[in-house]
Amino acid sequence: MGEEEIMVTKYVKLTDDLKDKYLNMQGYAFIPEKGPDFPDLWKGPDIGEKKGLISKDELLSVGRLLKTKLSLRNELHPVGGIADIVTMPENRGKGYFKKFFYEIFNDLTNQGIYLSLLWPSSYQIYKKLGYQIASKRMIYSLDLKDFLVDTQNDGDLIPVNANNEKTVLPEVYNQVYTNFNLALIRDNNWWDAFVTKQSKVSSGKKAYIYAVKFDKYEGYIIFTFKNNADSKIEIVVRELLYTTNRAYKRLLNFIAGHNLQADMVTFEGSIDEYFPDNFIHPEAISCKQTLGPAIRIIDTYTALEKLSYDEKIDDSIILEVCDHFYPKNTGTFQLTIKNGQAVIQKTNDIPDVSVDIGTLSQMYIGYIDPISLYNENRLTINNDKLSLLSKMFPKYPIYPTEYF
Repeated sequence: MGEEEIMVTKYVKLTDDLKDKYLNMQGYAFIPEKGPDFPDLWKGPDIGEKKGLISKDELLSVGRLLKTKLSLRNELHPVGGIADIVTMPENRGKGYFKKFFYEIFNDLTNQGIYLSLLWPSSYQIYKKLGYQIASKRMIYSLDLKDFLVDTQNDGDLIPVNANNEKTVLPEVYNQVYTNFNLALIRDNNWWDAFVTKQSKVSSGKKAYIYAVKFDKYEGYIIFTFKNNADSKIEIVVRELLYTTNRAYKRLLNFIAGHNLQADMVTFEGSIDEYFPDNFIHPEAISCKQTLGPAIRIIDTYTALEKLSYDEKIDDSIILEVCDHFYPKNTGTFQLTIKNGQAVIQKTNDIPDVSVDIGTLSQMYIGYIDPISLYNENRLTINNDKLSLLSKMFPKYPIYPTEYF
């Protein structure tokens, strides 16, 4: 298929008459073992806007846009989440995937959104579109017989259900997420779709949720049970959040008491950087590092302008950005920073720093600091500006268990 036919494609919001086609494409991509024509079997969350690339009434590529906000330096920034991207095999290798993403970026930037986040099926593929790794997380597993922690039995454990989850869980989450970058704002639909009922975690089954309460709610835990590959019953902790150490200890003690229901437990990430230190026998813990989402800036000018900077900075820097996939971002920008804000101007002056869009995106969210990038030869910089760049983009803790 040549470029001429590519040009007649349309980027559209999918209407109800295309629902079955959309679901069949999702099913082929994510549960192909079920066979064709199975729209009712797809249990993905019905949230976000369904979009498609269409030509002559044929759906070429489809996906969902999830517009929300994420935390950066204790402030909220709009982000376009992208999920469930599918191009059927007969239409792959023809440029539709890239064209679909180009149109998605146009759609998001026209709405004032300057960041995009996704969980890639292949980091290699999405790096070609300018995305870069946004986080890593540790997964911890151990047998329940080895789950020995300092006991904490104070605090009431309250089962959380549909009647109280919309108040109990946000009460804790909203106190915790501001300590991290890349935590997402969760409304009621978001809690249902991606936390308590997320099909990719629990196959559509509702998770078990308990909260710990002292004078007020100070923590919660969300978990499911599964039979693992070794025919053992495994508790999978989706999220464990707490505002106090006593709540944390109480929830760990609660899980330790499940030795009659399960053989082992896995924690899918932890906000505690020193998680193994809580255990009497930390050597019994199996640790595995996995990759989190991928991030990219889709509007360089606006992203740099909207970020808050260290108020002690009173300086300027010239930043050259290269974006091969979305050239609208390519350019040279002078940032003059004062009182925590940056004034941005495009310039033709010689840059102090040269960086690609993926690397800039990682610095922007605090995933990696400029000195580390310099040592890895991932940016070019005048040495006298490295200290300033490090103050502009310090490393910051990333929320470890978020996804959609």
